[in-house]
Amino acid sequence: MELLYETPRYEDEEVVLTGYGLADVDDHLAGEDEETARRFGWWPKRSTAETVVAAFGVWAQDWATAGSTRTFAVRDRRTEALLGGCELRRHADKPCTVSYWTAVQQRRKGVATRALRLLLAYATDEGIVDIACDVAVDNVASRRVTEAGGFSRRPTPYTDPDGQAMVRYTLHGAQLPTT
Repeated sequence: MELLYETPRYEDEEVVLTGYGLADVDDHLAGEDEETARRFGWWPKRSTAETVVAAFGVWAQDWATAGSTRTFAVRDRRTEALLGGCELRRHADKPCTVSYWTAVQQRRKGVATRALRLLLAYATDEGIVDIACDVAVDNVASRRVTEAGGFSRRPTPYTDPDGQAMVRYTLHGAQLPTT
């Protein structure tokens, strides 16, 4: 598969993190649903082939220029099929943040948990010591993934700018996995 950008390769027995390629556009679109659009804030709009290609281009540019965002495709280790994605964002004056998504057909199979663990291994290798993950209060599945990744929940939910009740999870230094 020809990738638009190269990433360090992180893998476990089931999944591998790589870059995205143009061959992923249709699978990326097929993996989205209303839930994905709501959680990432673009509902009622939906992605199109053009917006996916544009996103892939932005992610490639960030990798090429040491930008603040590191986006990985999550693939089946054996078949290289696209299962979802994950991302780490650096911020100048606050902890890095992570997010992850799983194609609708792959949910409830442990893909997000595996991807998050591999993304945290990447963060550790990059020397990142403070990470946060913001999850909607009603997104129980994503909250379980974050907790399985070793994050601690802040006690007080907050409301994001879109009016969504959110929970912030944090992970610090010694809690991060070692490779």
